[in-house]
Order: sequence, then structure tokens, then C-alpha cells
Amino acid sequence: MENFGLFLLTMTMASIGGYVGKKLRIPAGVMVVSMLFVAILNAGFGKAYFYDVLKNVIQILAGILVGSKLDKKAVAELEKIIVPTLVLVLCMMVLNVCASLLIITFSPLDLTTAMFASAPGGLTDMTIMSADFGANSAYVAIIQVCRQLAIFLFMPTIIKTVNKKQLEENRLKKIEAARQETEEKPIERLVIVAVVATISSLVCIWLDVNGGAIIGSMVASGVYCATGHSYPFPKILRNVLQVSTGAFTGLKLTREVIRMLPVLGVPILCVMCCIVIFAVGIGLIVQKISGIDRATCMLASTPGGLSEMSLLSEDLGADTVKIASMQTVRMFSVVLFFPPIISVIMQILGL
Repeated sequence: MENFGLFLLTMTMASIGGYVGKKLRIPAGVMVVSMLFVAILNAGFGKAYFYDVLKNVIQILAGILVGSKLDKKAVAELEKIIVPTLVLVLCMMVLNVCASLLIITFSPLDLTTAMFASAPGGLTDMTIMSADFGANSAYVAIIQVCRQLAIFLFMPTIIKTVNKKQLEENRLKKIEAARQETEEKPIERLVIVAVVATISSLVCIWLDVNGGAIIGSMVASGVYCATGHSYPFPKILRNVLQVSTGAFTGLKLTREVIRMLPVLGVPILCVMCCIVIFAVGIGLIVQKISGIDRATCMLASTPGGLSEMSLLSEDLGADTVKIASMQTVRMFSVVLFFPPIISVIMQILGL
């Protein structure tokens, strides 16, 4: 019962933060300020709590949101992202190496720890794998947490500032498309796709698929929508999803993370600088290759979580389907290929 009270307090603070962020018109403000308020509550007072099972619920809803954009036209355009996605993964490897070299040059961390700490993968995956390679998994976890927090704090503003004109054009196009929308989207379809997406997610989780909750939901709901069964995704549900994601992300800022900042400050700064520089640089490369708008390319090139980046895309007005697709490939590529690559580098260097 005590945890339930803390959960209500956490969600209340997150909701207030979301309201403040929206009123102040901060880029992706609902999620970003929700995260900040919960981070302060957690790190400052130790009074934040979030049920782990709700993480899967958030990811299922995020998958349904992405799936609602996957109409026949969007499916036809997905072939455009094949080459850009391969380029994106290769550039991510370069990012990993550059950030690692900076870290070992300006801090006492070893190369193995530096490579896993700067790898653009998931927090849990990289932490677990790093222990198998003899890295300091605690340091890896803390740097990965700070990387994710920095992405949500800084990248929305950077992307919106750099692509202000394009995002405004996208917003106007969406308004016009919604005005011309003639197909009725019965709310009953949302209930149906929620059931189908949940079943698909549970199957993926049972099969131990990396990111199974959101991938299962996204695939099932996308197929449902692409076969002519478009469904609504109410704005209030989108706001709830953003606030909940902000709350869950904010909990990652703990007192332990703050205590380790003096020790890991330089590595964290190196990773953050590399992410910002590479997200912009890789985004420009991907844009040149694909012809996709720059905001979408920059968001696709930002190594955040799949559900979080999809929500940022939706809030900023970029192409959510392309971003989710490219982020999915990135996530699997990091888990599948980065550890063997790191192992080869260690062998070459005799470490």
C-alpha cells in the first residue's frame, strides 16, 4: 500500500510536469518536464515509485501509436529506408569508437568499459553484456542512464531549433491531412487492436525478443492498420503515454547516479558531446542519401529508446513510422553486432 501511495505521488508530479511543459511550449515538453519533476522527486527525496509491469503497458501503447501511422502509403515508402538504415548502423559503430577513445584519453576508465558505456544500445542489454566482457558494469549502467537523460533533455530543443521551418510545414500538412480525412475510424477498432497488440507483445516477451513488448505491439497493430483497418489514437491517450514515459525515465536519476557524477563526469560529457555531434552529422548524411526530411533523419540517428524516440517524433511532428523502423534495426544491430566487434577490438589490442 505504501508503494501505491508513492506511485500516485509520482504520477501526480509527472502530470503536473507534463502540464507545465505543455503550457510553456517546451519541445516535447509533456515528456521532458514530467521526467524532470519525477527525477527531482526521486533523487532529491527518494519518494518516487513506478510499477515495473507498467513499462510493458507503456511500450504496448507506444507500439499501437506507431502502428496507427502505418497505412498502405507508409508501407510503400519503407523501402526508402533500407540503405539509410545500413549507413546509420555503420555510423553508430564509428560513434562508439570515437566516444570510447575520448573517454580513455580524458579519464581513467578502461577501453572495454568505455566501449560498452558509449554503445548506442539499451541500458539493460549493455550493462549485462559488459559484465561478461570484464568491464565495470556499474559504470556502464550509470553512463548509459545519463546518456538517455541527456538525449531527452537536449535533443528535442536542438532538433526543433535546427528544423523549425520543416517541422512547422509537417504540422500544417498533418492538420490538412486530418481535415481531409474522410474514412471513419471507429473506436471499436482501437479496442480490437489493443487486444491483438497485447497478445503479440506477450508472445514476443515469452520468446525473449529484445524489446519484445513494443516490437510485438508495433508489428501487430501496423499489420492491422495497413490492411485497411485504420483506428483512432485519442489525444488524451497520447498525453497519458508521454507523462508515463516521462515518469519511468525520471526514475533512472537516482542518488547513486548523482553521487557518481564527480567520478564519471568526464566520460559522461564525452558521450553526450559525441551523441549531439553525431546525431546532427549522421542525420545530415542519412538525409542526403535518402531524401527524407532532416528532422526525421536526426531523430532516427539519435540513440534513445525505441518507444521514447517514437513519442518524441510524434510530439515534434517528424515521420514516426520511419523513425520507429530505423530505431528497431539500430537496436537489434547493436545487440547482435557490437559485442562481437568489441571482442575483436580487444583481441587486436591484446586486452
